[in-house]
Amino acid sequence: MANKCLNIVLIVLLCLLAMNGYAQSHDNKSAPPQPNIQLKSWLQKQGDTANAPHTELQAQVNQPITLFVEVSTPRWFTAGTQVSLPEIANVIVQKPSQLAVNYAEKRAGSTWSVQLWEIHLYPQQEGHFVVPLVRVQAQVSVQSRGNVQREMYTQPLKFNAQLPTGLLTQSSAWINSPQVEVTQKWQQSSAELKAGDAITRTVTVTADNTLAMLLPPIFNRKHDLAPDHYQLYSQPIKLLDAQHRHQFQAQRTEQQVYVLQHGGEVMLPEHSILWWNSRTQKLEKLQVEARTFKVAHTLTSWMNYYKNSIAILLLFLIAFSMLIIAMRRFYKTRPQPLFWQFLQVLYRGDTGEIRAALYAHLRRCSSELQMSKLSSASQWQIVANQIQTQPISFVQGWLVWCKIALMRRCTIGQIGLQKALPELDNINRRY
Repeated sequence: MANKCLNIVLIVLLCLLAMNGYAQSHDNKSAPPQPNIQLKSWLQKQGDTANAPHTELQAQVNQPITLFVEVSTPRWFTAGTQVSLPEIANVIVQKPSQLAVNYAEKRAGSTWSVQLWEIHLYPQQEGHFVVPLVRVQAQVSVQSRGNVQREMYTQPLKFNAQLPTGLLTQSSAWINSPQVEVTQKWQQSSAELKAGDAITRTVTVTADNTLAMLLPPIFNRKHDLAPDHYQLYSQPIKLLDAQHRHQFQAQRTEQQVYVLQHGGEVMLPEHSILWWNSRTQKLEKLQVEARTFKVAHTLTSWMNYYKNSIAILLLFLIAFSMLIIAMRRFYKTRPQPLFWQFLQVLYRGDTGEIRAALYAHLRRCSSELQMSKLSSASQWQIVANQIQTQPISFVQGWLVWCKIALMRRCTIGQIGLQKALPELDNINRRY
């Protein structure tokens, strides 16, 4: 009885072992083979060699850093490879091209298919940065004439960014590029400018190895020194990124329209752009040159430009006219002033009347009867002789009239300085 039980147990064990072996062989036949795919990533600046893994790359703010992702297999790729974009604070990550660089190379006697992806990073401020894991999905062929898809992740990479020079600050607007070009174009609404015409100014900045969104503004409203001479209208900014033979080129175009308001000379201001030349490692200043235009007035613009002066002149004319009218009414019943009577005599040009009016003026001012007695100066003696012997012009007669009045004042002043009681000086000396 014991032998029968033992035999039954042995038979059951043999059956279980046989079933386990069959299941393992079935699983091995149904499980897909693991593809041989290698993944490699590194950081590199333009012109530098590949950086060693786990080392910290030294870069500059706004300088492009390339993240290379290399996917290789001894088979071949049967579908498009998908590479995710890393998210890094204060770093602009440029979307890679849809097509990678594909090539083949020999490794240990075998031919490997290689895909090289490039992701460009632009740090925006100073600091230490870490590139997180990048997910890569690739599909390759296997020996069983099938396709196998695999998901992989790159290793974290580090880099450090600093400002290239102490002359720049975090708030400065500047360009980091090996080559920058600035072009300026002018367009006038008419050949001969006048008030109301327009001038269009277009400035284009082109830079290599950067992004259009990183190019700073060109026009600065603080530099518009004569805003009263024109009205300024800014057109939408145009940004363009292009790629030529694995080299990126950025372009920023700004356009302003100046509508002239007044005549005269109008100077449109200059502008400047800071440029860090990464080729020469020097800070340079790019100038957008100013230009002066001559603008003709229209009647409306002339009146608008000189409206304050015109208003003052009109007020003066009105006040002067009212004064003349008031004086004419006043002197209609009263004798006219002596100088006005003398002006009328000068206007008539009769030398005899002029001479008589001057002698009358001399008697009123100094009680003298002869011109030569008014002053002993040689110059006055010459004038007195000319009055007696030569015709008297309008200007000469008016000058003699004024000199007689001035000499009278001087004489009165000298008389006023004389002492009333000169005998007091002798009395003071005694005591």
